[in-house]
Amino acid sequence: MSSNKVVFAISDVLGSYWHYTAVALASLLAHASEKPQILVLHDGTLHERAKQRLSLIAKHGGAQISYSRVELQRPINNHQLGPYTIASLYRLMIPSIIEGDEAVLYLDSDLVVHGVDVNGLFALIREKKAPLLAARDQFISLSDSHRKHLEALGLKANSYLNSGVLGFYPSKLSSHDRSLLQDFFRWSA
Repeated sequence: MSSNKVVFAISDVLGSYWHYTAVALASLLAHASEKPQILVLHDGTLHERAKQRLSLIAKHGGAQISYSRVELQRPINNHQLGPYTIASLYRLMIPSIIEGDEAVLYLDSDLVVHGVDVNGLFALIREKKAPLLAARDQFISLSDSHRKHLEALGLKANSYLNSGVLGFYPSKLSSHDRSLLQDFFRWSA
């Protein structure tokens, strides 16, 4: 039996970022016609009270939730990441964590789902059966500062993909696809 899984990633050193995940989770479940499984990847800073509250939201929304503590395979300091955060790298670990015939959707914790049934996104992931799907951000070039930042990185605004919404189809991932985190380390070096 195949299943649908939504993954959130969080580092909550200050103990308040989980509130964003709570809003994202509640809004997601409010619009989902069929409730997906929820997986929260965290670095150990997600305290028990936060887990209890997120679990309560999932329960009231009719979904199962689980938590997985993850650690980067290679130690890295925040100052080495530039514009990225430690938690932003966790999405790159998804291909090495989840296997099988699941449609997996990664969502940033600061996302709000409004009027979108997540099951449509899962249907798209299954239909395309691509190892990785991403959402094109058609509004990124509206801001001059965003456009200039992308151009400085050698990127074109009209082909920018928002990594805050990623679809994975694990059964189509090759062993090379499962090493996205190592690819990031090579690229960042």
